Amino acid sequence: MDQHHGSALCRCFCLLKRGMRSLFGVVLLAVLCSYVMRIFPVEIGLSSCEEIDREIQKLRTHCAARKAAQKKGPFQPDGRSAKDVRCQDSGRTEDAIREIMRSELEIYANDKTGMADFALENPGACVISTRGTKKFQEDRQNYFGLDIFREKRSETNQILRPTSVPGKCWA
Repeated sequence: MDQHHGSALCRCFCLLKRGMRSLFGVVLLAVLCSYVMRIFPVEIGLSSCEEIDREIQKLRTHCAARKAAQKKGPFQPDGRSAKDVRCQDSGRTEDAIREIMRSELEIYANDKTGMADFALENPGACVISTRGTKKFQEDRQNYFGLDIFREKRSETNQILRPTSVPGKCWA
């Protein structure tokens, strides 16, 4: 292989390097380099192999730097953190969304335990109504204005004992 083919090989590896910026790309580049050196052990000059090794080392350091940057946290190119960047869909920041979620969750935190509510009726637990308890609507089925079926679901523990009416799944 002449010098022209050796430089073409280096250009090929450089194109591969630009295309693959991951650890997989580094491994693939190293495997290709060792494969080509086995096929053309004498034809490729020492400078080409050293150049390929330098490119592989640059790519490894680049991958390590990217991995370290990802561990630090998400930052935008202009230096702002992801919290300060507005969501393109809603136009709200992450802090505003957290505040909305916190205020909505306070509505359902009447027991003031700060823990999830688990109601297991089988061992004897039951749901107790409080001032903030929302009542369930009653279901009515009518035919030409006459009530055929009427189901009142105002008790809070009815969610633990759903009826067998089709479409009444609380899961």
